[in-house]
Amino acid sequence: MKIKEIKAKSIITKSGLPDSDFVINPYVGCQHGCIYCLDGETLILMADGTTKLLRDLKVGDKIYGVRKDENTGYYYYEVTEVLAHWRTRKPAIKIIMDGGIEIVCSSDHRWFSTRGWKYTLGRMSGRLRRPYLTKNNAVHGIGKLITTPQESDLYMKGYLSGIIRGDGLLKSYDYSGRRRNKDIQYQFRLALIDKDAVIRAHNYLNKFGIKTNWFKFKISDGARVDGIRINSKSSYRRIKKLIEFTSESEYLRGFAAGIFDAEGTGGSDSSTIRILNTNAQLLEFTKKSLRNFGFHIVDDKPNKSTNCKTIRIRGGLGEYIRFFQITNPAIKRKMVLKGKQVKNSFKVKEIINLRELREMYDITTGTGTFIANGLVSHNCYARFMKRFTDHHEPWGEFLDVKINAADLIPKKQKEIEKYKGKSITISSVTDPYQPAEKKYQLMRGILKNLIPLEPNLCILTKSDLVLRDIDLFKSFKKLVAGVSLSLLDDNLRKEVEPFASSVERRINAVKELKKAGISTFIFISPMFPELTDWKEIILKTKNFVDEFWFEDLSVKRANWGDIKEWLADRHPKLLKRYGEIYFPERRDWYDMYLKNMEKQIRLFCEENKVNFTIYFHHQKTLA
Repeated sequence: MKIKEIKAKSIITKSGLPDSDFVINPYVGCQHGCIYCLDGETLILMADGTTKLLRDLKVGDKIYGVRKDENTGYYYYEVTEVLAHWRTRKPAIKIIMDGGIEIVCSSDHRWFSTRGWKYTLGRMSGRLRRPYLTKNNAVHGIGKLITTPQESDLYMKGYLSGIIRGDGLLKSYDYSGRRRNKDIQYQFRLALIDKDAVIRAHNYLNKFGIKTNWFKFKISDGARVDGIRINSKSSYRRIKKLIEFTSESEYLRGFAAGIFDAEGTGGSDSSTIRILNTNAQLLEFTKKSLRNFGFHIVDDKPNKSTNCKTIRIRGGLGEYIRFFQITNPAIKRKMVLKGKQVKNSFKVKEIINLRELREMYDITTGTGTFIANGLVSHNCYARFMKRFTDHHEPWGEFLDVKINAADLIPKKQKEIEKYKGKSITISSVTDPYQPAEKKYQLMRGILKNLIPLEPNLCILTKSDLVLRDIDLFKSFKKLVAGVSLSLLDDNLRKEVEPFASSVERRINAVKELKKAGISTFIFISPMFPELTDWKEIILKTKNFVDEFWFEDLSVKRANWGDIKEWLADRHPKLLKRYGEIYFPERRDWYDMYLKNMEKQIRLFCEENKVNFTIYFHHQKTLA
């Protein structure tokens, strides 16, 4: 695990939890349990239409994924963020698809096929019984991705040629004889609404030793846009020389990007590249540039009122994306993929066991999906399992340690008053007593500095390391400490929270807290139907627990697919029962189910004379 020490800007934040005003999270991150990995050479579709190798991705990168619309049931492309990135070694499987697509992955990686989400490999029966790819399947995607080339000098010259010829001014004016015998004025100007293209042109010219000046240019509607200009004879001549036509491939690639930034559209309602201009010679050279890379070009009907001609790239979404990957224009807003429905698919031709271990990588994203080598790929179970480990961010091989956490607790009287007597929960996201706390002891400093605030403090953990700080707990007038526990069977516990403390150690921790005079609770969350024996948890612990909290398993469209596959893999006999609970024939049945559970909990708790609080999510069913 990679542990990184960071300095946070704040440590006490507003809470979104019931019965809590503020939260404190000393750590960010936890161990992951992911087995869904891809080869590091896999190309990932970035938000700007370019590609990047999976191994080179960074946390925070914006990429494309897909998300299911809860109303229509269809999937749509959406920009998402890389939340975690890690590497491991796994046996390699190679998938060969139509359209020249090949990808190397682990056997457990999942793909969005035309028949739903499927693993790379699986079996019809036994422990590995699960949906898996076959030669009869097709996987959704946009088509083969390519590596976006670097910006060479020839590319830069081509780009400048395209954007200046398309939307710039490069001209000389001969005023000789009017004011003096010889009077020739030289002018270069480039101004666009999209500043990114102007910045690129400015930087490229600067690289070739041509210094330009920034100015504000007034356009037709009266608005002012950023532009660059220069009026010297030498610069004028150098720019003319720089943008001379050539047939070299890199120049043509840059020209296509430049003319697109100047005169192109990406299509807000369709995946179509169009470039328009009144200069026939310029359009012919644009055609030449695009055909050089295998694009099929057609002429649209000219606009009679403006005499403007338009050329268009054919080939649908695949060619649309390929254009941006090859040319890499500066104006990223013209790449419109977000919100488009996932339709295209590619047939599986062959699945080959390479019979070798390879270094592989995986990521977690905000949508739980990403585009890998042009195919729609899923993250691991993390998006599903994190719900059951008190972690709201994804799992990964990382841990950010807020080493200055204690110093951020208010010390000035005016600041102390803001939090005095308020309820504070530690921790709402990652466990404050995970293994790293043994070394860093952040909680010791945090607790000491919280004492003057006199908060109503709640400590939630899954670790018996909490016992170390009993001496500090006793310094608070209002403090409750407890553990979350949803399963008594430790083998079941390992399925959903493999790296947390064992059931026995958690229960013993609560017992020791109670012996020390600390108010205690057990948070029975989430309650898995047919698996969580909540009655037995109460009977086993009621003598040293002051209160029991209950939370249901909240199933939504975003996580049902993952839950279903987990059940199919581990507990296939429960699939029907979960379907009856979360997909009932009557839409109000789930609410009735929860009310019935609440009634059972109330009756049982009252019968056993234990305190309880229920945090059920009353909602409409997914049916």
